[in-house]
Amino acid sequence: MPALPILKLPMLVLKKILRSIDIDTVFPISLCSRKMYHLVKNFRDKTDPIRVLVDGKRSNIIVSVPENDFIVFVSPMAKNSKTAESVNINGHRVSMDRSRKHHVSTTYWNDDIQGIPTVYEYLLELSEFKCAPEVVVCRYTLWLLSYIEKRQGDNYQLVIEDLTKEVCHFILKVYHPQVVRILSLPNNFPIAQYMNSIESLIADSQLSITLNDVLNTNCVELVLWEIHFTSTEVKRILEHWAIGGFKRLKYLCLSVRGFNMENVLGELTHTRMTEKREYK
Repeated sequence: MPALPILKLPMLVLKKILRSIDIDTVFPISLCSRKMYHLVKNFRDKTDPIRVLVDGKRSNIIVSVPENDFIVFVSPMAKNSKTAESVNINGHRVSMDRSRKHHVSTTYWNDDIQGIPTVYEYLLELSEFKCAPEVVVCRYTLWLLSYIEKRQGDNYQLVIEDLTKEVCHFILKVYHPQVVRILSLPNNFPIAQYMNSIESLIADSQLSITLNDVLNTNCVELVLWEIHFTSTEVKRILEHWAIGGFKRLKYLCLSVRGFNMENVLGELTHTRMTEKREYK
């Protein structure tokens, strides 16, 4: 079947086609030519919010919308595939394989330090995403945090998983992400000593945090999914909040054992929500 000469179509037809393509098609079709790149950038559907994960642990970047995504891997040149095609990514001529079934593109580079930032810059300019990226690192890719902070400042979310105690201490002392999301930490890691410098802490795993640690936090957002508090402890936290004990806290999410709403909230001035609301 001959290729469709898409660039020869009338502009109104071309715009309609480009607005209908899925997010996983945006990256590979933009690499066809600079003209196609600009057409895709200007006319793709931009209604869905975009989420970006820069994964230095697995050497990939994931771009997603609510119901779809695609992954771009940065792989060593030594693993170059025989079926790879040559593409130009921000002036770098590299080889690339694409799996249409799994929405995966694999690009081949001399090293990650060149590949990941180049692909990220290309996708940022192409997709024009406004979201703060999520960033995952391992002990060998800490340079990625320096790159992200140089370009983003603190406007990113650091995802911590499977790191040693020494590396966790180093990261939390040296870098300053706006959001820290913890998937796992070494046993008994003293995360409380960093809760005055972390703006938003989201914990999806058990942490060594006590009631006093929560009362002394300086976080703006604190989410502790896997730490179970009693109703008495939650009442103490809310009373502390009510008298202005938390100077910056705006959002708190806790897991409670045996929660009794009347006992906890009975003496506090509060408004019970009867409908879903969005808060910023």
